[in-house]
Amino acid sequence: MRSAVKQIKRSTLVKRADKAFSEYIRERDGYQCFTCGLVGAEKDGVMQCGHLFTRVSHSTRWDELNSHCQCRGCNMLHEHDPHRYISRFIEKYGLMKYEELYAKHKQTGTKFSNADLLLLEKLFLEKL
Repeated sequence: MRSAVKQIKRSTLVKRADKAFSEYIRERDGYQCFTCGLVGAEKDGVMQCGHLFTRVSHSTRWDELNSHCQCRGCNMLHEHDPHRYISRFIEKYGLMKYEELYAKHKQTGTKFSNADLLLLEKLFLEKL
């Protein structure tokens, strides 16, 4: 298995983990936007997997608390005006959870091996 994992490009493994995670988050949330409440449908092109803290940080990229279903409009708005998402998050989970997630997001050095990425993909596909 180890050699088979090495043959797959890391970028492909990240994309596969992202896809499984995104599908899981949207289904988990019933295709309803966390921010505005709009209800969509599976594969409608409107509902997306929004991240409270950017996907750049692998420490929170696949963290279920960091991600919620969002309509495209709210997800794009979040990049320029994160206040609505942050306010909604704090309203639902509390300031302490926000601060804990922020601290986790700021952790550096979190790296997933190729095998870890395959396991992430498998985990979220099983949760679907």
